[in-house]
Amino acid sequence: MHRVNRAADIGPLPVVASMALLITALPVSDAAVLRGDDLLPDTLTPTAAIDRYIGETLAARGVTAAPAADPYTLARRLTLDLAGRIPTLDEVERFVDDLRSGRPTRCADELIASHWYNHHAAAELNTLLRGVGGTGPDLSDYTFAAVAENRPWDQMFRELLGAVPAADRPERFVLGRLRDHDLLTRDVSSIYFGINISCAQCHTHPYQDTLTQDYFFGMKSFFARSYEFEGRLLERRFSRTLKYTPVGEEDRQAAVMFLTGDRVAPPPPDVPDLSKAIEEEQRRIDALRKKYVAAKRKDPQAVPEIPPDADYPLRAQMAAIALSGANRPLFARAMVNRMWYRFFGYGLVMRVDQMHSDNRGSHPELLAWLARDFIAHGFDLRRLTSGIVASRAYRRTTRWVGPAPPAELFAVARLRPLTPSQMGISLLFVGRGAPPLGEIPPEPLPGRIRELARKAGETFAGVFDQPYNGMQFNVSEALAVSNDPQQLGAIGADLVSQLMGLQEPRRQIEKAVLSVLGRPAEIEEVSWMEDYLADREDRRGGLRQIIWALCASSEFRFNH
Repeated sequence: MHRVNRAADIGPLPVVASMALLITALPVSDAAVLRGDDLLPDTLTPTAAIDRYIGETLAARGVTAAPAADPYTLARRLTLDLAGRIPTLDEVERFVDDLRSGRPTRCADELIASHWYNHHAAAELNTLLRGVGGTGPDLSDYTFAAVAENRPWDQMFRELLGAVPAADRPERFVLGRLRDHDLLTRDVSSIYFGINISCAQCHTHPYQDTLTQDYFFGMKSFFARSYEFEGRLLERRFSRTLKYTPVGEEDRQAAVMFLTGDRVAPPPPDVPDLSKAIEEEQRRIDALRKKYVAAKRKDPQAVPEIPPDADYPLRAQMAAIALSGANRPLFARAMVNRMWYRFFGYGLVMRVDQMHSDNRGSHPELLAWLARDFIAHGFDLRRLTSGIVASRAYRRTTRWVGPAPPAELFAVARLRPLTPSQMGISLLFVGRGAPPLGEIPPEPLPGRIRELARKAGETFAGVFDQPYNGMQFNVSEALAVSNDPQQLGAIGADLVSQLMGLQEPRRQIEKAVLSVLGRPAEIEEVSWMEDYLADREDRRGGLRQIIWALCASSEFRFNH
């Protein structure tokens, strides 16, 4: 049984005096960004830096870390995290052999180079970009293409803001939120910069007293001119400055201002009457929209005229400011922390959307080092992923005797619920023996993966929740996988037929456990399953029940 006891509070982390923090007065700064000479050398690999920083903190706290997970557990963990599904029997055998034979990174390297990684990493990125509650637009076509070519994260950011053109219409990130500029402001700040500023919309931020309404409306101003024109994201040439009313004060005009306080001063409109220019531009947009719709109705291949874009696009200015030398660490830290949270179930800064200067996090030096490395290597998400999953911290067991240490020490691995995608695909994948990592005729593997994911989404739609910190499981999930005929019929159907080809109950049981849970069956498990099968006249029905019980177990539901 895999479990972690509740964390015990063993006090705050010590401050190492020689590692002085460079904290600025800005409300959202490179909080806990260190001077270059405070960090470990940039010649280290990400894995080495992670192991050094985590190890030094554990030593300072007098905590002995949990040992490495056994090879079967680690093979399953890596496959779920990197391929988004459980491993096949062939992969279990091959990966376990690699892990036992002194080739600890070989299986991760193989998975990261696979189509399965492209699909799963793209799905995870799409989930992030859809925002809290998954209400944002589906950008899966874009994320699949971007991950497959290992597109740098800073380039994706520009494309998603619509600051530069790109295939697959990534600007839908903005277009899909234009009806609610407050939501757009929140999601941009949270997803890309790790700070949810929605509280500052009405009052000063409760955890950061210098994060005032000026910053919320300053960020919102970057999108004030943006509008949708027949599926295109454009910016008006003329608009009024946003106004807001601070609590107990008179109306105030908002400056176009980034989270760090950097301001943009758009050129003043070269018109004698701004109100008239705004009205005339809107009439021009409305007229062109009518002509556009009429032309497309007459000839779908027509290329009608569209309004001119702004001469000084504010979204492009935001991208330029965010990716400038001084602000790049803020942008990089947010993604590093999101990736760390994805693979550990706990961020270097918690919450992941409260990375302000009063929330240093548990390992500010490690976060700063990884952000620096992320920038230096062109915002390469594959490199960051490889470095994390090769670390000792990632590869620890979830087993711990006695009160568990605080999660922020990363002394023991955390149990992590599978995502809806991981759960659905894995349930359909149970028992499938086709080699999964190559191009197999007659259909290329990427298309087959997409089809399997589509089928999993349809079969288990709405059954499994997206994981969140402190997740509570609802009874509807258990009822669905226990009673729904469609779902029951889909779980392990291929595996039952394979097991029926084996004569001995013991061999059937051993293969069932290895196929579903990715580990050898324990003696006690084999014994009670043999007794169960002996009491059933219907061997096929008995095996189906065993497979269902394994798939419905907490061991299957979690990445451990």
